[in-house]
Amino acid sequence: MALEHLDELLIDVCRLPKASWRAETAPMQGAPASTLFVSTESGLACLVPDVMALGYRVRYVGDLPAAASPIAYDGKFWVPLRGANGKLVVIAVDSSGEVVTRQELDADVDAGAFSAPVAYGRQALWPSSKGRLRLLKQQDGKVSLTFTPWPVNVAPSFEFGSAYLSGDGGIWQLCFDSAEGRYVYVRIDVTADEVEPTTSPRQCSGRVNYRFAQRTNLPPWEEPSHGDDSGSNEFVIPLLEVTESGQVLGMRLQARGAIADTLASTERLPAELILEDRYGSVVFHTLSAQEPWHIRLFVHDHTLWAYHARLRRLEGWRLEQ
Repeated sequence: MALEHLDELLIDVCRLPKASWRAETAPMQGAPASTLFVSTESGLACLVPDVMALGYRVRYVGDLPAAASPIAYDGKFWVPLRGANGKLVVIAVDSSGEVVTRQELDADVDAGAFSAPVAYGRQALWPSSKGRLRLLKQQDGKVSLTFTPWPVNVAPSFEFGSAYLSGDGGIWQLCFDSAEGRYVYVRIDVTADEVEPTTSPRQCSGRVNYRFAQRTNLPPWEEPSHGDDSGSNEFVIPLLEVTESGQVLGMRLQARGAIADTLASTERLPAELILEDRYGSVVFHTLSAQEPWHIRLFVHDHTLWAYHARLRRLEGWRLEQ
């Protein structure tokens, strides 16, 4: 059952690319509900559901179109906005949706389309088609905002998953170097260009990455010392990673040609959802859909749910207590 709006305000449209969309939630004090933060053309929407009334209320902060999705970082919720002159502005709100910080980028930049943000340590990052927007918490508690373009002839390959988090805390984005005709990894948590070439692109969920269907904890530009499944058509896309246990919820598919061509396909494809740890993997669901990797996993009421816009059913699996 859809929730009805309880006031005159409707949720405005969001024009972000499908792959870059995400939301954040914050528990409400003294209430069995959460505030949902969503990017829209009217700014950051603060949506509060009213379960008893089967409805919701929404208000907007920022007064500018959102340029990217929000992310939780340093106890606040941050989102970039686009000013009338194209200048980027980043605001932070607290759990109640009140603006507590507003930071404007000094330079006018054409950032292009943003991908999903990442945050680790003292910084939050919004990679885009033309560079990366970096929010850094300094030693005095203040934050700095910078935009760094990609190296010359280098463009990001967001279709292969999230950025890679190295053991020393570095964040690396898979890119393609058109001048060299090869994939490379570019470190995005620093302003200087650090580039590592790789023999093949890896599907990544953070610390874990896959070389085709082979899981590896090595940096994605290093080749495993044993095992080679490059001759197989199988490949795995990690969807959700549990760092403490080493478990990965992923999707296994058969490539039709190159992996990049398969990810660009709009054909209906069969896929398997797998749960993998350091000791092996098990298939717990099969599906067939266009772009099956756009499935959304979430947990509610001690149940793991899987939603895909092109499937009729919302699948769920009860989790052990």
